[in-house]
Amino acid sequence: MKFSLISIFLLLGLVDYSLQDRCTANTKKYVEFGMQGGCYEIIAKQIQYEFKASIAYLTMAAHFSRDVTHRPGLAKFFLENALEERQHAKQMIDYLLMRGGDISSIGFGDISQVPSRVEWPSATSALKDAFQLEQNNTDNIVNIIRECEHVIDPNAAPNLQAPNADAENDYHAVDYFTGDFLAEQHTSMRTIAGHIAKLERMKVGYGDFAELIFDKELLV
Repeated sequence: MKFSLISIFLLLGLVDYSLQDRCTANTKKYVEFGMQGGCYEIIAKQIQYEFKASIAYLTMAAHFSRDVTHRPGLAKFFLENALEERQHAKQMIDYLLMRGGDISSIGFGDISQVPSRVEWPSATSALKDAFQLEQNNTDNIVNIIRECEHVIDPNAAPNLQAPNADAENDYHAVDYFTGDFLAEQHTSMRTIAGHIAKLERMKVGYGDFAELIFDKELLV
């Protein structure tokens, strides 16, 4: 049987479309299998919080960089925290992409909101706000772990309850956020709590000079 060139091209076209359809279907199936909806959504929400925390730390750094405040040690400390939060957001984005996730639904437009506070009367006040940021972040990471593992603890606070206990456990996500983020959160909270306690003790002995001495120690 003889085939014309047109017939051969048509056959090749059908084969190509068939392969394309199968590849599209397999990709869709892989993405859906790769990560459960609730686990994906809560990680995507955490990426927003990480960026917002970074902006909050940048605001603190900018405040203590002003000529009327001039606390370069605090500015350096808060800037380092801002960069760390941004790096966390990037790590989470990379993780979702590795798992075949679509980051278009994260909602980056909500991130650039002006922080509710842009000035602080003292270093202690700013450090306490920073501690609260880290506390909220830690609670969020625990919530991610609970959601991805689908564990319900009757003694946990309502914001730490997993809303979808019947879904399949995502052990890789649980391991990743427990190992890479949770320990680091506890370390950050411990560091800031130590700074607050140290500064308050220094105020007993040095009075108004305590903040200046503390700030210079942060530059070391």
